[in-house]
Amino acid sequence: MTELDRAQREHRTSEGSPDGHRLPPGPAELPVLGSTVAASRDALGFAESLTTHGDLASYSAFGEEFVAVFDPEVVETVLVSRNDAFEKGDFEMAFGDLVAPRGLAFAEGERWRRQRTALQSAFTPERIRSYADEMVAGTAAMADDWADGEVVELGDAFASLTLRVLTRALFDLDFDAERGAVVREATRAIGAIMDRFGLLSFLPEWVPTRTERRYERAMADLDALVESLIAERRGDTADRDDLLSLLVAAADADETGMEPEAVRDQLVTFLFAGHETTSTALTYACWLLAGNPEARERLDAELDAVLGGRDPAFGDLPELDYTERVVREALRLYPPVYSLYRQPRTETVLGGYRIPADTTL
Repeated sequence: MTELDRAQREHRTSEGSPDGHRLPPGPAELPVLGSTVAASRDALGFAESLTTHGDLASYSAFGEEFVAVFDPEVVETVLVSRNDAFEKGDFEMAFGDLVAPRGLAFAEGERWRRQRTALQSAFTPERIRSYADEMVAGTAAMADDWADGEVVELGDAFASLTLRVLTRALFDLDFDAERGAVVREATRAIGAIMDRFGLLSFLPEWVPTRTERRYERAMADLDALVESLIAERRGDTADRDDLLSLLVAAADADETGMEPEAVRDQLVTFLFAGHETTSTALTYACWLLAGNPEARERLDAELDAVLGGRDPAFGDLPELDYTERVVREALRLYPPVYSLYRQPRTETVLGGYRIPADTTL
């Protein structure tokens, strides 16, 4: 860090706004790169190190200014009580552009409300109960195929399971191996490019990387798959009320916020995020149980007592108290989505610190 860089950072974090608030403290940084190298080498380790600076810590990386927020009350302020004062912002939307920028996960405001209204009938309590049947049937079939003593790669097994459940429950489709492989490759390619997302911003746009080429091929295949799904459903004369049919109908209606491009993005959102997050959560939960025999025995005892050897049903959930606690603890320790990004619409104050409008929280 040059003397000028150091002086500018110290001035930036120490100077107050008119009402006396300073920027949050943060780590010493390299010139130009800031904390890019540290954040790229070990993202979780870097995030852990930021906690030494307090509940809010400022840093720069990938050409952006960030404030990491660890205080639950401030998180609640940003995401709930004052959510209208914040938007997903440039950094979050850059991720969205890689996957599905017009999908429900990245839409905001009135557009989000219209989309949510158009889709909500696929997620009523009655529909959720029917999805549970698909979940149980798919899981039982997978487990029945495993032999005692067989070694199973759980990440792959659960990814296949959750994709099969999702397409059966939400789209009323049975994906063959070829279509499933397209979604799985797109998922891996998206994950790889997200891992390198910040670093890629430092390369000239004309420099093609292997990661980018793989991503482009995989997304082209996924787009072709989505187009074929939409075309097939449009030509289907059966009376259906699944999510895919709702999306196709919404594309032909007014005031849904669901033009054809948005329908593509909704399908990609559910195909990608809808199965990968769940398979990751299942993998970590089983890994944690494998390392904690007492918890596994207590879980087995509850399942035996409530189910008596039969497959579970939606109505059993209220009695599966310890099972729910196992799931919640696995999600607490290893959440599939462990960070969210927001940007203040105008300069604001959080946790007693000044947050400029161009900062990514």
